Amino acid sequence: MNASEGTSPATGPVRGVLFDIDETLVDLRSAAIQGFASLSAPALAHLNPARIAAIAADFADDGAQAYHRYMAGELTFLGQREVRLQRAYRLAGATAPSGEAYARWAHEYETKVRESWKPFDDVPEFLGQLADLYIP
Repeated sequence: MNASEGTSPATGPVRGVLFDIDETLVDLRSAAIQGFASLSAPALAHLNPARIAAIAADFADDGAQAYHRYMAGELTFLGQREVRLQRAYRLAGATAPSGEAYARWAHEYETKVRESWKPFDDVPEFLGQLADLYIP
């Protein structure tokens, strides 16, 4: 990223920048994979590490296509995550937590993901460039 290219004849000076955080500033995918793998380790212990990594990636990448259903109003946010979890466990030949066990899993997952969030390597420098240009 380079913030010094802040004007164009068509738009004039940049007065501010609005970012989507997930996968723009913050590496959510890696945090999601780590959180899933950590919480699901006991249920996936019968699998080899490569298979666990593939299933964790499928969960993070929404192989279940549940996020689209959430955006369409068919599922709640936690409901779409549960559908993704059910698919991941099915891929592993395991039974996904449900009911109160899922609620606990979802809470612990959210905590682990937030603890693992990290900005992409180029983000601090880019935000610094914006600050140097007085662009909020």
